[in-house]
Amino acid sequence: MTITQPITFHVEECCACGVVFAMTQEFYNARWAEKERGEFYCPNGHSQHYVGKSDKQKAREAEARYLAEVDQRKAAERELKRHRTRAKGGACPVCKRSFVQLARHVKTQHPDFEP
Repeated sequence: MTITQPITFHVEECCACGVVFAMTQEFYNARWAEKERGEFYCPNGHSQHYVGKSDKQKAREAEARYLAEVDQRKAAERELKRHRTRAKGGACPVCKRSFVQLARHVKTQHPDFEP
């Protein structure tokens, strides 16, 4: 009985001695995904690893950037609401003084204004 199974290889060159060797595509993919922690060796015994950020690190950083952006947006919305509330109450956005006529104007002329 003969079993034939195709195997795909990835060719690599040792960064220390220059020997060319091959590894299965699955092994290569696993080492590439792990980056710094995915250590392997050339046939002459030299330690190798791929540099850069792993897929998990990239995903964590992307999530952190997204969450920071969401936090900034929420902070800006809170600040805008605060300014609108102060303006509706008659407070000057520059000198922070309150003016009765501005508050009366907003209340009578723009009753549907919601901060």
